[in-house]
Amino acid sequence: MAVALGAILLLSAPARAEDRATAGTGARTQTGEAARAAIGEVLKGSGPEPWHIRSETMEYETETDTYIATGHVLVWREGQRFEADRAVFDRRQNQLRAFGHVKLSAGEDVLLADSMSMDLATETGSLENGTLVIARNNFVVTGRTIQKTGARTFTATDASITTCKGPRPDWIITGRSLRLKLESFGYVRDVVLRAGGVPVVWVPWFTFPVKLKRSSGLLAPSMGQSERKGLSWTQPIYWAVADNADVTLYDRAMSERGNMLGAEGRWVGSETERATAVGISLSDRKTDDGTPATSTWGYRDDAVQRPNQDRYWVVGKGDWESADGTMVKADVDWVSDQDFLREFRDGPMGFDEVNENLAETYGRNLDDFNNPVRENHLHSNRSFTLHSASADVIWNDNVIARRWTGQDQTLQTLPSAVFAGVRRSVLGRPLAVAYQTAWNHFYEEDGVRGQRADLSGRFHLPFHLAPAVHLDPSMGLRGTLWHVDTWDDTPSTDRRSFSREVHDFQVDLSTELNRTFATDLSWASGLRHAVAPVVSWYYRPDPGATAAPRFDSTDALEGENTLTFSLDNSLWG
Repeated sequence: MAVALGAILLLSAPARAEDRATAGTGARTQTGEAARAAIGEVLKGSGPEPWHIRSETMEYETETDTYIATGHVLVWREGQRFEADRAVFDRRQNQLRAFGHVKLSAGEDVLLADSMSMDLATETGSLENGTLVIARNNFVVTGRTIQKTGARTFTATDASITTCKGPRPDWIITGRSLRLKLESFGYVRDVVLRAGGVPVVWVPWFTFPVKLKRSSGLLAPSMGQSERKGLSWTQPIYWAVADNADVTLYDRAMSERGNMLGAEGRWVGSETERATAVGISLSDRKTDDGTPATSTWGYRDDAVQRPNQDRYWVVGKGDWESADGTMVKADVDWVSDQDFLREFRDGPMGFDEVNENLAETYGRNLDDFNNPVRENHLHSNRSFTLHSASADVIWNDNVIARRWTGQDQTLQTLPSAVFAGVRRSVLGRPLAVAYQTAWNHFYEEDGVRGQRADLSGRFHLPFHLAPAVHLDPSMGLRGTLWHVDTWDDTPSTDRRSFSREVHDFQVDLSTELNRTFATDLSWASGLRHAVAPVVSWYYRPDPGATAAPRFDSTDALEGENTLTFSLDNSLWG
């Protein structure tokens, strides 16, 4: 945050002669593009990147050499941003004052306040009802008054500190006064530790690290309390292994359950290559073996006991791209019992936080915490000009079947492969064709095992009914072959091979309305907006029942006769 506040020093460039000559006398008000252009000249500094400003109205007072911006004030340059309802810049005194919804941003770090007064020459000032958010460790500091006493130092009165997310943090530390130095430590006096809004402990002073740069050491602890876990204290330790790799170690001490140990490792190779792995272990003091004394430590709605003390969770995701353009994605999710993710859903090593972090980084969520079947997936794909190829290995770990029932009929895909061709014309004629071939090997540890090959093609013969009306009739042909390697214990037939042939018809009637708008965007000279209404009719006769096993929806095709209407919107730069 010191970077953001210090960078506004560019505002303190001395007034140029041409500025004073064109300003006239008294107050001068400008709006729109004229206002943006005038203030933009003032904000040019000696740095490589000038500041830009935008507001609804602006005034320049010649006698006081003051600029006043009012209404949705926005000052920005790459990586830094300043917002307010109203801002006043006194160039003679190097004073910047801002009022209403003040927000200063530098990267992901943010400082919020109702109002601000800043001496840009000394980088000092004060904020009323301020909040400082340090994104790297989610440190949130609030104060009735926050004083910026230097480039990297702050003080606050009636302050509070927390690392919990949300408007109602699990724990928060409040103090009469606070001193804080970025990349160093913070100190709080007359401290009260509150859990869930309830005062728990008072101490005369408290100190904590405030680190923005990656460096090894202790991170801020967290505290909690619940009926099932008792009082808990989590202490994370951060290890900066390398510029592109780090590890966070956790020790979560719970008065009712014991010590839970955890580790999270992160590696980044490039924008498309990264990996995250999390491991958690607990020797639980409480079990559920079905006796009345232990029944409160299980969950009755799953109808399965949890007698194990050895509890763990191993989870991770990774993305890699090879030199030839092949993308590989891996997902691992392995848990000790059906209750673990439900019981330890909250907290620094809980399911919710881990799932949120993985989804934000990789765009893929974990299975629901209540689901006892956890998907482990290895996927690879490569795209060519007219073709694409992909392969998958999927193991669905049914933790109840694995640990308690002794019978596992969970369907696994070991492996599958798909090769497809995009739609393209045949010999330069209107006739076009697209196709897809898929092969799967299905496996059930105590059930049916077999292979399936599925081949499909679609033939299109599009033409125009009118200059703006497009008709696209098509016919699809599909053939499926099954071979059963192993039936279950009581097969209804001794047959091993099956086949099915299916055909279908589809007609799409569409038109398009579009308009192109000229823009002055840096990345596009125009924007093309198109609206395309489409009416589709699809018909597939009932292929009839087959004695082949039903592994997934591909094996359960039925007849279909549908009419649909869609409206597609697209915007192109």
